[in-house]
Amino acid sequence: MATRILSGLLHARRSRTFMLIFGACVILLLLAHLIEWIHTSRLDSDWPAVQDKTGQEQLSAAVRAFGDEQRLARRLAVEVGQQGEVQHYLDGSTTDRRPLFAATTHAARTAGVGIELYDHQGELVAWAGQGGSSGRREVLIALAGQMTSFVSRSAVSSQLFLAIPVRHDTRIVGAVVVRQTIEMASPLRNRFLGRSGIAEELTENLGVPVRFVFPPDTALAADTLWNTAPLYGIDSSRVGTVQVGRTSRADVAERLAARYDELYRGLEALLIILVALGMLGVLHQAPTRLSRALAITVMLWLLRYGLLWLDVPGRFFAGGIFDPMLYASTFGGGLARSIGDLTLSVATVAANFFLIVRPAELLTVRSAAQPWPRWIRVSTSVVLAVLPFLLLRGFAAVVRSMLYDSSLTIGDPAVLWPPLPMGLLLLDAVILAAVLAALTAEIVGRIVRILGWWVAAALLFLAAVGMGLQPEPLVSLVFRMLFGAGALLLWWMSTSAPGSARLAAPASRQLGVAVFSAIILLPLFDGQIRERDRSKVETFAEEVLRPVDGWLKFIVEEGMQQIINASGEVNGQRDRESIALRAWTQSAACREGYSSLFELLDEEGNEVSRFAIGGQMHPGHSVDMYGSPLRPVRNSCSAATIPRSCAARHVRRSSPSTAR
Repeated sequence: MATRILSGLLHARRSRTFMLIFGACVILLLLAHLIEWIHTSRLDSDWPAVQDKTGQEQLSAAVRAFGDEQRLARRLAVEVGQQGEVQHYLDGSTTDRRPLFAATTHAARTAGVGIELYDHQGELVAWAGQGGSSGRREVLIALAGQMTSFVSRSAVSSQLFLAIPVRHDTRIVGAVVVRQTIEMASPLRNRFLGRSGIAEELTENLGVPVRFVFPPDTALAADTLWNTAPLYGIDSSRVGTVQVGRTSRADVAERLAARYDELYRGLEALLIILVALGMLGVLHQAPTRLSRALAITVMLWLLRYGLLWLDVPGRFFAGGIFDPMLYASTFGGGLARSIGDLTLSVATVAANFFLIVRPAELLTVRSAAQPWPRWIRVSTSVVLAVLPFLLLRGFAAVVRSMLYDSSLTIGDPAVLWPPLPMGLLLLDAVILAAVLAALTAEIVGRIVRILGWWVAAALLFLAAVGMGLQPEPLVSLVFRMLFGAGALLLWWMSTSAPGSARLAAPASRQLGVAVFSAIILLPLFDGQIRERDRSKVETFAEEVLRPVDGWLKFIVEEGMQQIINASGEVNGQRDRESIALRAWTQSAACREGYSSLFELLDEEGNEVSRFAIGGQMHPGHSVDMYGSPLRPVRNSCSAATIPRSCAARHVRRSSPSTAR
């Protein structure tokens, strides 16, 4: 009695906690809508002040970003100047420049900048990375003990030049110069630099156009569409100007709505999850096992599609495992549109199964409640016999999708430890294989309990053969039969096997399911990887080799036509002997520089005219003069009958000619 009262109190306490959390989420959602309405109203009434404030904040961000670039360059210059190799050379302790070049090269490659070292006389002693304008005046200023910087502007780039003195024992022994490209023209940047300019980064982050104007004395026209601020160098001298476009009310309202929309989606997703968790407690009290299983399945997949409709959590992550560039599939309306979404769907599948069948209850014989009529049980068994093979086919489709719909190199022997996206994709396959193995064993066990061992085995065999009638079974008949036999063996070992072979303990049964899942997964992955590699080779052959073969065929046919045209212009014996040469000079084989053989034969097979260049200096072979036009002949590409009772033969090889 006391235990029942205590259980009731705990259940009531959990219910109150759940209702408090649910109510708090609803109140937060309503407050967020109220705050957005107030914020939008103030935006309309105080727009000039809001525009000025927003413009100043954006302008300050642009100035701060340029200052950060200078500070990073200064920090790098200081680190280079404090290195032991640099100090030893500049103070005269050594004359070996090799350590000096090694230090500057390493620093320049690591930071992606140009670095120059000058001694106390202003002579360049080491350099690495990108170059630029001389900056002799700034180097002398640095040797005088003052830091300085400026920005040089060319037609394709803007380069920050920063020079600082190098001190040793209170005296200046040299100077370090850092050159950093802060802007680059788009075509060159995309191909060579690989780093976006500071103006483009600010434009993307601030949502308004940003441009930098160098040098500082550049005349700017007055424009109310831009906010302008001066830029100062490391020595507080003016080096340029930054201009930030004035934001419009529509842009501010759009960014504000997007920010609140993310808050709404997060709170709505939390509400959906709380409702689902609350429903789980109610569904576990369903009167029958079948009704509980159906209710849990419907609730879980409503939750999954609810999160998919809200685009949670993908909307909060710009890349990573939610990047469709790594993996994307159209299955299920977006259930696998990224690796992250696929992982959530796989977790839903696993939760769906293990909330219905607990791991400790796997492969156990349960006492049936009220038995159904025999004809219903037999009909259900026939349907259930097909279900494991349908699931196997679906699992094979998932494995195939992981290989064909992703840009990851799965199956590459050079990858010893997979990165996070690939590892998560493989983990999804392992979880699905475990669920498939456990579910198949449970289905086979139910069929065995209804029909017996031999009838169940025969029914599974017929289902395995029947699944081969579909257009794309994806798995072979032998694999399907071994799959059914493995499920029967796993159930037999868990219920009927004698002695030590029986999987009696829950841990032993779970280990058996894990082994069965590995036997399912590994051959499928290996077969699909081989099929993918084979398809890549076939695609390469179609896209590269076949166009080449087509081009060679065109060269041969065009050469044959030139021989026919040249033979029609014969005027005397001398012209007959030069037919092959004239045909070659007018052919594409001559223009492309191919090794070629042009030969003209009469109807008796005697040579009339012949020209060879490159590796085709061997004598001609016999030609079947009575064959049809363009009939393939021995040791030649083609033959054709031509006017004046002669035959033409044109042979070419793929090696380029050594003579023109």
